[in-house]
Amino acid sequence: MITYTFILKDPNGQTSPVFLAIRDNGRRLKISTGLTVQTDTWDKDNFQMTRKSPFHKTENAVLLRWKNAAETAVRETFIFSASSLFPPCGISILLALIYFSYIYSVFPFRKTMQR
Repeated sequence: MITYTFILKDPNGQTSPVFLAIRDNGRRLKISTGLTVQTDTWDKDNFQMTRKSPFHKTENAVLLRWKNAAETAVRETFIFSASSLFPPCGISILLALIYFSYIYSVFPFRKTMQR
C-alpha cells in the first residue's frame, strides 16, 4: 500500500523544510516541496500547517498540490510497471512525472492558437 505524508527535515529546529514522503513496501522516496515552515505552526498529527500560521491556507494548498501531483505520477507509473512504486525504468522517471504534474497543476498549459 502506498502512503503519502509530509515530514519536516528538522522538526526540532525553529524552521524546517517540508518534504513529501512516499512509502511503498518498506521503501521511501522523499521529495522537497520547496516550503520552509515555522515548526511551532506544524500539525504533527495531520501533516499540515495549523491556524497559527498566517498563511496556513496557502501553504496547505501547496502541500495538497504536491500530494495530488505525486498520486497522479504514481498512478501513471503503475500503468507501466503494475507492481511497485519504484518502476524498472528508474526512479528518475517517477520524479520527473511528479515534478511535471506539480508544475502543470500550478501553471496549466492552454491552447494558445485559435483556428
